[in-house]
Amino acid sequence: MTHHGHRPGASEMALVDVGTVLGLQRRLGAERCQELVEDTIYAVTDRVARAERALDRNDLKQGSMYARELVSLCHQIGLSRMARVATDLTETLDQDDQIAANAVMARLVRLAEESLFCLVTMDGNGGAV
Repeated sequence: MTHHGHRPGASEMALVDVGTVLGLQRRLGAERCQELVEDTIYAVTDRVARAERALDRNDLKQGSMYARELVSLCHQIGLSRMARVATDLTETLDQDDQIAANAVMARLVRLAEESLFCLVTMDGNGGAV
């Protein structure tokens, strides 16, 4: 197998737990799985933006709430690395450590862009692999 064309490379694969996506496809069927993934991508994007805005206005409690929602959403569609970073964000916010929270938030935004792109690319090619 090659890493050309639509097959994701190793670094992209690390961003998405393919087993989770395949499990969703088996349980829900391809069409419903795609709908769920698309809905969840929208929700993840929304929560990242809301968490970022909460940090900007120094509302750490609200930011923590959005970060917790992100953890759950990310696990749902196999974004394990992103879920770990969202957990880190929750912890820094709960400790009222805004400086660390800002650094983790920046990391989360970068990882969200990469992870969601990888997921869309995989999903957009008719499957997870």
